Amino acid sequence: MKIFKKIILVILILMCVIFLCFTVLYFFNIGELKNIESKYKDLESKYKDLEIVNGNLKNSKDELLNEIDNLNSKISELIGENPSDDDNEKECVFIRTLQYIQTIDYPSQDNEKYIVFSQFQTFSPVLLRIDNSININFEKNEYYEIKFKGIVPEYKKYDSLLSEFSIISIKKTNKVGFDQIQESCDF
Repeated sequence: MKIFKKIILVILILMCVIFLCFTVLYFFNIGELKNIESKYKDLESKYKDLEIVNGNLKNSKDELLNEIDNLNSKISELIGENPSDDDNEKECVFIRTLQYIQTIDYPSQDNEKYIVFSQFQTFSPVLLRIDNSININFEKNEYYEIKFKGIVPEYKKYDSLLSEFSIISIKKTNKVGFDQIQESCDF
């Protein structure tokens, strides 16, 4: 019977050891579970914050797109959604002061002469066709106020189109530099 008692005692000791091991493991796992649960709550909170930020960004984006649409519709109202060809062209009258450089001897059947001018602070020649009915004796390096008139599509820059305008009048001037008249078309 002594052996039987010893076996039972060993079994009881083993059961106690096993119980203690399970108890330690249980409390260790609970600590880990609490730690994991805490991390989960932090992640959940951050996710909610991100959802709020995302919602705010989406609202801001929608508001900006609506504002752009409103501005585009206002622009369309101001300029007209589908302007006709006549609406795209405006009559323009303006004066430019140009310096006479030379007359080009070029045969013309249209009763015109070609004259090279220079414009203040531009570094390229201006070539104009002038009707021979405009009778003026140009003097080399002298300045002339030339009045232009014409219809120009809005998308074109008038500076590059001086030769496409009609010349209304030409008169000699003493104005130089910044005193010169350099008008533009106001569309």
